[in-house]
Amino acid sequence: MKLKYFLAASILMLGAGSICAQQSAGSLVNTIKERMTFSGYAQAGYTSLWYPDGKEMYNYNTFDVKRIVLRVDAAITDKWSIAYFADFGKGYTTLELYTTYKATPEFGIRLGQFKTAYTIENQLSPATIETITCGSAITNFLAAGDGSDPLMGAQSGRDIGIEVYGDLSNDVLSYRLGVVNGQGINRVDASLQKTLMGSLTLRPFENLSFTGSFMSGKTLAKEDLTIPFYEVETDDLYDRLRWSVGGMFRSKYFDLRSEYLYGKDDNRVTDGFYVTGVARLFKNIDLIASYDYMDLYRLNKFYNVTAGLQYWFYPKCRLQVQYAMMDLKGPQNTSHAIMTQVQVGF
Repeated sequence: MKLKYFLAASILMLGAGSICAQQSAGSLVNTIKERMTFSGYAQAGYTSLWYPDGKEMYNYNTFDVKRIVLRVDAAITDKWSIAYFADFGKGYTTLELYTTYKATPEFGIRLGQFKTAYTIENQLSPATIETITCGSAITNFLAAGDGSDPLMGAQSGRDIGIEVYGDLSNDVLSYRLGVVNGQGINRVDASLQKTLMGSLTLRPFENLSFTGSFMSGKTLAKEDLTIPFYEVETDDLYDRLRWSVGGMFRSKYFDLRSEYLYGKDDNRVTDGFYVTGVARLFKNIDLIASYDYMDLYRLNKFYNVTAGLQYWFYPKCRLQVQYAMMDLKGPQNTSHAIMTQVQVGF
């Protein structure tokens, strides 16, 4: 009889323990679901490019997968969070990995790898930026976005460091101020020098903003620079200065963004500007137009003109068709491109 009571008590205890374990596991899963968010997008398309070579025009065309991006945000507490951002489109690249502590709306601190504060356009995601080329040539060059700057290479406009930031007077004024390595993404600093960066944004009205930004410091020329480039060679420590001023206007019917950018590498100056507009023609259909100009090291001047349409067929999903003309000192050096891109996001 005692054995029966003992077995019954054991079964009850095991059952209760199992229920408690299930409840604990369930609570853990629910907590993770509540505190973690996942988002991402993929972009693929087709490009046909006509470019001059002497007196002949040649065509190059290709299908390509531009980006496959996953973002994970985890809220450790109400004020402390971690963000992870990676691209799987062409191999694996960690784009961003940082932790943030937001004590108040007026003050927060971020540590890790993230986008630098330089330029308005550099802050925009490829999932929202209007042009298939992912921004202007001048932004991509001076912010080390696409590798067109041979001294820096392709750094996706990001770096490793620490910054403080915040919004003042109910978001009328926002600031960022930080220190980064100055070498770009996924690279430890190869020198004792650091780069100071910052931005200040004023929003006098809800749909209008003005932003100024800068970067300044000594930077080591990238390791695989194989030939001398305007007196800077591989592993040379050179002065790198950047600043920009610009503004954005957003409304129900159209958006407009423009910015002037200036950069100096040792004694070589590069500057330029861009103007990009979006007009909403019909429901979910936008007309895109963009013009950008760059004076490269005071040696080469060229401009790009882009025009096209985009159709948002689902939230974060769109189809884009665009024409681009790139001119370098006259019609003998003019290239033309027709580009299409499909984006699927969640």
